[in-house]
Amino acid sequence: MLARFGIFLGWLFNAAALVCAAPAVLMYFNLHGRMSDDRVYMAWFFVIIAGAVWLLGRGLRYVFVGPTYVSHAKEFVERFADPNAPLRLPASHPPGRAPASDGSPSGPWGPR
Repeated sequence: MLARFGIFLGWLFNAAALVCAAPAVLMYFNLHGRMSDDRVYMAWFFVIIAGAVWLLGRGLRYVFVGPTYVSHAKEFVERFADPNAPLRLPASHPPGRAPASDGSPSGPWGPR
């Protein structure tokens, strides 16, 4: 239940960060060439506040949910590390060929 709450808080703080960053974006695109120093500082202030809100949301999500790093390589390795995984051993002789006549074991590419 706490994981769902953490995900909800993460989305909520993402939305709040977008709302905080929106005035800075609007200032930049509407007053691009004519921004005074005060407006530049105000736009940077909104960007910094948005970044702080976003980081706070990520921190809360991490506290409630835990790390969300998914590695495809880890899944691949763990699939083969499973002791119950079936083993694929080479055939005693290649398909369509008779076993070696001297009784020695043959590998997948012929007699050894």
